[in-house]
Amino acid sequence: LDELHQQYLNSLPDRLESLKALVKEVRLGNQDAEEKIRIIAHSLYGSGATFGFPRISESSGKVEHAKPGEILKHLPELVSVLKDTIKLGAAAVAAEKVIEKPSSILLIEDDPECAAIVIHTIRKTY
Repeated sequence: LDELHQQYLNSLPDRLESLKALVKEVRLGNQDAEEKIRIIAHSLYGSGATFGFPRISESSGKVEHAKPGEILKHLPELVSVLKDTIKLGAAAVAAEKVIEKPSSILLIEDDPECAAIVIHTIRKTY
């Protein structure tokens, strides 16, 4: 699981940079950018707690479900959580619980990138 967590952590800087770029677009009046922020937030909401980072899920849920025009009010919390998680990534991985090997696994994931990471790691581990 350490490798899986590390892969997830390694994906966060790109997502953070995407969010920052989209904020500029929202401020310029691009309404499509707000929807793209919601899509990133939706992905983070589903994957954060799954990978052991519930604060990511909690803060991204607020962004995903923000009222139209209020998305930028909730985004600073998510950005802060992502920055903290990236900065403390190694410590967060080390602090994660060790999970025993399951006899079977049911994977339900709507984010193809997350699903591919999980499948790859499971196949490599078991």
